[in-house]
Amino acid sequence: LLGGVNYQNLHFWFLRCFETQVWSDRLAAMERYRRKGASMRAMRLARRAVNDVGRVLEIIDACRVLRIGAVDDEGMFIVPVNFGYVWDEDASLPHFYVHSAREGRKADAFRLGAPVAVELDWDRGNIEGDYSCAYSRSYASIMGSGNVCEVTDEEERLRALELIMAHAAPGAPAAFTAEGIGRVAIFRI
Repeated sequence: LLGGVNYQNLHFWFLRCFETQVWSDRLAAMERYRRKGASMRAMRLARRAVNDVGRVLEIIDACRVLRIGAVDDEGMFIVPVNFGYVWDEDASLPHFYVHSAREGRKADAFRLGAPVAVELDWDRGNIEGDYSCAYSRSYASIMGSGNVCEVTDEEERLRALELIMAHAAPGAPAAFTAEGIGRVAIFRI
């Protein structure tokens, strides 16, 4: 306390104002993104881009985990999730389905409908070289961005769970109880 001012509280107040401004700036950036529409910067090495739908499907099918990057009031986070997907013939991109507990950070953030980044990678092993810096990793990956929304239609929720199960455990029987379906939140990207 100096001259009637508690500098510790003033510092805390300043940080809260700063954090509030940063969060406000993030929300403004998210709104600009939403108005602009989902798009990504072109790849630097365009020759490595995969544009063939059949090849993209092959990569997605080979991947077991979808990573989703999002921002909430606690900051940025990434979550690895099981997923299912559907790619309608008339659509330019697939829709990914993921499930979650009804409560928690992921569910809370996803319910905001914020833009998310997605990444899938298919690890194909080491590339060996004659010296240390000649070694590398062989992989194929899919990266993108989109918006996430909660699925509330019961038929779509059931279909999403079937797609997730079919991708996670191909050929395994999938039967869901009403109680089990009711315990999970389903989101579509």
